[in-house]
Amino acid sequence: MIWETVVGERDEDFNKVSTGGKDAILDQISPEHPLYDKIMRYYDSMAASVQNHSKLPSFFAKSTGKAQNIELEWDGEKMKFKNIGANETMQIMIEDGFTIHNGHPTFNKRYTDPFNAKEFAEQMIKHNYRDGWELPAMPK
Repeated sequence: MIWETVVGERDEDFNKVSTGGKDAILDQISPEHPLYDKIMRYYDSMAASVQNHSKLPSFFAKSTGKAQNIELEWDGEKMKFKNIGANETMQIMIEDGFTIHNGHPTFNKRYTDPFNAKEFAEQMIKHNYRDGWELPAMPK
């Protein structure tokens, strides 16, 4: 499947792409092979797992041409981000597991429950201010 991606037989969503009738990879596996059905079940299972294993934030995309470039805007006087909406939420991945059981890959990802992005950003800002430093008197 990696080679299918390299030679252009899979798109950005990992779907098969027509190459004009010739399949450079799957044509190498003969339907007469005694394990052909099993090989194809594993092949289909792995393809489905790759297609379904990742989630992208709403502002991302699988290709750079479709991705938005969002930069947080900072208001230094008010010590706040200016462009995080009051109702925007986010999640943090807390487990990124991958296992293979009987030849079948499994992607185990766990996320926190959604939480308010604006409140989270405000908690990340350090709010303990200093009046500055005082140097000792210079010797005479």
